[in-house]
Amino acid sequence: MPAAGVAPPPGAALAAEPTAGMLGGAATIPALPPQPEPPPEEAPPVPTATPAPFLPPGPPPPHRTRQTAPPAIGARAAVVIDGRSGAVLFEHEAHIPLPPASTTKIMTALLAVELGNLDDVVEVQLDGRSYWGSVMGLVSGDRFTLRDLLYGLMLPSGNDAAYAIAMHISGSEAVFAEQMTARARQLGLSETLFRNASGLGRDTANAVSAHDLAQIARFAMQHPEFARIVGTRYHTARGSRVIGMSNGNGLLYTMPGADGVKIGWGGRFGGQTIVGSAVRGEQRLFVALLDTPDRTAESMALLNWAFATHTWEEP
Repeated sequence: MPAAGVAPPPGAALAAEPTAGMLGGAATIPALPPQPEPPPEEAPPVPTATPAPFLPPGPPPPHRTRQTAPPAIGARAAVVIDGRSGAVLFEHEAHIPLPPASTTKIMTALLAVELGNLDDVVEVQLDGRSYWGSVMGLVSGDRFTLRDLLYGLMLPSGNDAAYAIAMHISGSEAVFAEQMTARARQLGLSETLFRNASGLGRDTANAVSAHDLAQIARFAMQHPEFARIVGTRYHTARGSRVIGMSNGNGLLYTMPGADGVKIGWGGRFGGQTIVGSAVRGEQRLFVALLDTPDRTAESMALLNWAFATHTWEEP
């Protein structure tokens, strides 16, 4: 120990200050450094459909073998496409996004088939809105399978069923609508914007081109369950109640070979709409009409014309 007042030589260690432990008192435990806050828990991911190409390259499109003029129509937009190749056989303003009304529900049903378990029992909780227009007839507290809700969506065109399905799949109709638009992009379709699952609304209406609607239907009909539902004329839902329903698509009752897909009514803002499907022999055609004065007659005329004027090569 250096003498008092004498500085220690350079490099010499200073004696430790006496601690309470050295003096017989209680030891002082140094405080721990502040710990970082744990990261917040992430919300569970919203289900998404597996990205997929629209359809793999298929056989060549049909050939126009008769030059008969297509029928005159009053629809604001129209398209006919070949089910096998996706080729456009007729179009009129087919790439202008317009209000699709309840043909919106084709994409709603497609996502439900892709993301949901159709045997799940869904407890319906509606949000208090007045579901004007077409309904399945649901009330809060009803319990039906997702499959029965899909029949209620596609046959009587239930706006209440659309909301119940969106909430079951995604927990929010707004989130579900974003998924609908994203699914269209995955299918290579850019003339589509969905804001709700039903097609209701004017200022916040969905907007889809006739071309994109027909292509969405073409993809959706590859799912056997979807095709079975949209081709059904009558169905009885048996859940917590029994609800009978019939298909409003007049094409199913008037055209041989018709097997889908969906009709809509946009009132004075969108008129009648339809996406139709029909099979003749081994070939299937799709037609989409937006804002048409007579969806059944005009869709049937275009389908009959396309079948009569085109020839398909053997695959």
